[in-house]
Amino acid sequence: MRLGFPGRVYGLGIAGTDEESDLGKWLAHLSDLVRYLTKHQIRLYRPIFPDFSSAAVYESELLDQSAFVALLAQEIANADIRLTAHMPLTLVLSTADDAQADATADWLTWASHLLSLLTPGNDGLLVAHFGGIYADKEAAIAAFCKRYEALPERVRGMLCLENDDHGLSFAEVMCIHQRVGVPIVLDNLHFCVNNPERMPLATALEQAMASWPLDKVPKVHYCDPRTEARGLGRGRVKLPTWTEHSDFVNPFALIDFAQRLANLGPVDIMLEAKARDLAWLKLRDDLMRYAPALNGMFAG
Repeated sequence: MRLGFPGRVYGLGIAGTDEESDLGKWLAHLSDLVRYLTKHQIRLYRPIFPDFSSAAVYESELLDQSAFVALLAQEIANADIRLTAHMPLTLVLSTADDAQADATADWLTWASHLLSLLTPGNDGLLVAHFGGIYADKEAAIAAFCKRYEALPERVRGMLCLENDDHGLSFAEVMCIHQRVGVPIVLDNLHFCVNNPERMPLATALEQAMASWPLDKVPKVHYCDPRTEARGLGRGRVKLPTWTEHSDFVNPFALIDFAQRLANLGPVDIMLEAKARDLAWLKLRDDLMRYAPALNGMFAG
């Protein structure tokens, strides 16, 4: 069972792989991050994938960096790190705009290629939100299903769908799984704020785990809601909206969540706290104090 985090790595004092479009620089950043992850025994990570202007640019840069990619893939394998990627929110398969749908398919195609090179086993994942439901929810769902089924086999083998904090609920994305077989990543905070069916969390976890093929370890997202008010200057205060992610992880809530998962088989948990690796490190210390047996499962 892996416990990881996405995006920036504050412990390195650098932005990491954020907003990088040059593959060589992105790979160099990722190499630094892999060494950091290895040092702290962090075995699940979601970098921000590079933003290429076209598939042709990606193919050209990849050819120049192929030897470096192979060496980096070996480092990742030696450290037993599972890499995942999140599709940019501007890209969706449910859109009525064919150009946007084509751009989405292009991104998924080259991202799945890069991920398969970095993690040549069967662990790599591409996580997507459904996207907009526009004026016709059923038409958007039909468009998603049609375009998902048209994707290359390698992309479909990596792509999974996350429930939203607005738009489609967990029950609705599970209906998409039943239509086309896409695995479902349950996000606990999105589930809490967008669950009009009032489905029990235990039921949702069981359904999410069962949506995955037997040769893939399921993945879930976990975050607590931000509870603090934030000052906006000039005496103004922004109250919590409950969809905002907290900076750190409430260890007691995470312990309860992880124990619910413990009887459902292998699963990886991505922490989406704003403090990223600092939240992961703080939680590790908290688990050692409050739930040492659970901490041992994550470190194993």
